[in-house]
Amino acid sequence: MRLLICIDDTDSKTSEKGTGAIADDIRTMIANHFGVTPSFVTRHQLLIHPDVPYTSHNSSMCFAVELPEERYDEVVERAREIVSKESDPESDPGLAIADLDQVDREALIAYGKECKRRLMTKKDAYAIAEKAGFFLEELGGTGDGVIGAAAGIGLRLWGFDGTMKGKPKDLEAGKTYTLGELTQSRFIERVRDVDGNEVPAEDTIKLPNKSKVNLYEGVLTFIVEPVEGEPGHWQPTARERAKRFGDPRIYKEGCDRFAPDVEEEQTGDGGCYDCLYRRWTENGVLCQKPEGEG
Repeated sequence: MRLLICIDDTDSKTSEKGTGAIADDIRTMIANHFGVTPSFVTRHQLLIHPDVPYTSHNSSMCFAVELPEERYDEVVERAREIVSKESDPESDPGLAIADLDQVDREALIAYGKECKRRLMTKKDAYAIAEKAGFFLEELGGTGDGVIGAAAGIGLRLWGFDGTMKGKPKDLEAGKTYTLGELTQSRFIERVRDVDGNEVPAEDTIKLPNKSKVNLYEGVLTFIVEPVEGEPGHWQPTARERAKRFGDPRIYKEGCDRFAPDVEEEQTGDGGCYDCLYRRWTENGVLCQKPEGEG
C-alpha cells in the first residue's frame, strides 16, 4: 500500500515546534515502529489571503510511505496521536492520509490546485475526501487544517508543486559545484533551468546559505538560472524570490523586534524573512509582533 500523509495548521505564532517538525515525528515513528523508510517531506504553499488564519506561510507538509495493507489502521491511529499531542493548543490541526492505489487522483489534484487560487472551506475539504476516497480528520481547534492537509495530498500527487523540507545535508553552502556534481547528492535527482530544460553538467554554481529543492514532474529538482555576464555559471532561480520578496518596505537588518522562526520556516535571507513574527502577504511580509512585547 502506497500512502501519502499530510498535516497542516499544527502551530501558532509562538510555537516552538513547526508543522514540518511534527511531520518528521510521524516519519520517525513509522521508521521505528513499522521498519520502513518514508520519503522526504515536501512543503506546499497555499493561498495567501487576509481571510485565511494562517500563522506565517499557510503551508502544509506531506510525505509518502509504503506499508502492508494490514497496517493501515495502525498508522492512522499513531499519526493521529502524534498530531494531537504535538500540535500547539492554539492551533487548528488537520490530518489527511490517502492510499494512492485507491484515491481519485484527478479530483484530488484539482482540489489541491484550487486551494492555491481561492478561499476554500472545511465543507470543500470533506467533500473532496468523500469524492476522492481518503482519510481526513480535524484534531483540535476549529479543525481548519483539514483544508490544507487535503490540498497537500493533491499537490504532492500533481508533482509540480512544493519544495523539499530542509536543505541538501550532503552539500556545503558557499561551495562551488558543477551542476553534474549536484545530482550526486541524495537530495537532488536532477538540475533544470526555469523552463525545465537540461543544463550543461560541466557548468558551475555557488550554493547559497539555504538551497531549496523543488518537486518538478514528481522528481526532486534543483532549478537554476544563468548569472548575467558570467557564462557557464548559474544561480538558484530568483523568480519565486522576486515574487515573494517584492515589498521594498521590508526591514532586512537590525530590527529590535526580531526573533528567529523555527528552522524549517526560515528562508536563509535574514531579517524579517526569517522572523517568528512575520506573516506573508501577496507583496511581502507584515510584522505581527503585538505592541508592547519585547
